[in-house]
Amino acid sequence: MACAQSTASSFAKCTLKSSFKGSALKSNKVAGTPVAKVSQAKLAPTRDVVLRTQASAESPGTSRRELVGGAAALSALLASSSAPLPALAGGVPKGFQVYQDTLKGYKFLYPLGWQEVSVEGTDIVFKDVIEPLESVSVTIIPTQTESVKDIGTPQQVAVTLIEKVLTTPTQVPQLLSSTEREFEGKVYYTFEFTSRAANYTRHNMCTVSISNGKFFTVTAGANERRWNKLQKKVETTVKSFTLLF
Repeated sequence: MACAQSTASSFAKCTLKSSFKGSALKSNKVAGTPVAKVSQAKLAPTRDVVLRTQASAESPGTSRRELVGGAAALSALLASSSAPLPALAGGVPKGFQVYQDTLKGYKFLYPLGWQEVSVEGTDIVFKDVIEPLESVSVTIIPTQTESVKDIGTPQQVAVTLIEKVLTTPTQVPQLLSSTEREFEGKVYYTFEFTSRAANYTRHNMCTVSISNGKFFTVTAGANERRWNKLQKKVETTVKSFTLLF
């Protein structure tokens, strides 16, 4: 792709126009396949609720380095079921608390102990202050698209985000799975992938959805060496993401 990447916003516009043209991706050849090859082939008590009631200032775009680990998971891109999202359906699981933004219209669970940090280009970030790769971030960009289904399949959207936003050129990404689900009329795509760097591998999960002219992405992950311990926390966090309107 010949799109310039000087700013996040310009790259997003370019990606929307050209990312999914002429795609030859095949959903039966996703799991365990390096992304490059795929793309070529084709609630704790109420007091624990963190409630945002004031809109945050808009942040400028970030560099590709800042995008690593979901820091700006959606800067580049403007499991089908009718049942309630499992992580929020029965209340707050032990070891989690809720973040809710009533102005921007979303909520999700995140592990107790993770601290809010400021990261340019994101709407909110919580992370473990000791383990730097353990974090969750939400990014929102405007879009005229009404549903993620209008952009592409779960696999197509996952591949584009992983290649263009969620990893750097020096990392080796691998898409492990991609699924679709529907809840209260909103379609959610969730995918899992790893990103291998020179001295570490991060295991990630990501959910994307669209509502009222906004494209939302929540991305969470952990160091691969700690994945067995963190998998349930990361999965609960990502799958709990819910649009409020």
